[in-house]
Amino acid sequence: MPKRDNASAGRRPPPGASPIGAEPAHSAGATRVVPFTSFSDTQWQAIRAIRDDWPSDIDWDRFRLGLEGQGRLYWRQHESRKRFGTPSSMRKRLTTLLQKIRNVRGDMEGLPEHVRHGTSNLGETEQWIHDQLALYEAIEEPLSSGFSGRSDYYRDMLCEWLLIEWTTTLGGELTYSRELHGQPYGPLIDFLALALGAILGKAPGASGLAKIIDEFR
Repeated sequence: MPKRDNASAGRRPPPGASPIGAEPAHSAGATRVVPFTSFSDTQWQAIRAIRDDWPSDIDWDRFRLGLEGQGRLYWRQHESRKRFGTPSSMRKRLTTLLQKIRNVRGDMEGLPEHVRHGTSNLGETEQWIHDQLALYEAIEEPLSSGFSGRSDYYRDMLCEWLLIEWTTTLGGELTYSRELHGQPYGPLIDFLALALGAILGKAPGASGLAKIIDEFR
């Protein structure tokens, strides 16, 4: 990727971790992150101002709705994970429940037919729990690794969506440049910083965003 010469060193630096118009992750005295709902006019205008040569056929209203929907989805996924637990904890709960159902079903089968007549079909319930258990066992490993350490599987999905939209809907390229001292910059870096900053409350720095682009390519 091209390096900048000294003559261009005065270019406006790319947005940092807290882009213009981004809502803070924590307000004064707050103890939890405020989920994203929509872009403010300031945030959206900052995104629109990244380039002055956007393709003329972009449906900006539709793109904004889609991007805001992805932002809300990110927070819904995290809220759902918090509410229902991690795959490993759900798998353990379902395994325990499955064993209890099997025990009850075995005890009921030992009752006389006339006593068991009209009772609910525990076999169907057992099968349903078994199916749910199989689902959580299938997603446990990829999701657990996706949230290990500082990893965030849902953020990775959001970044992938942004990069796909950048190359398709927005007609951009998966490229960036570097300052003479190595700092990444460019329209795509700006786009990710502004979009992620608004949705997450805080975006990775320019080097982190460049790494996201490199990994996607």
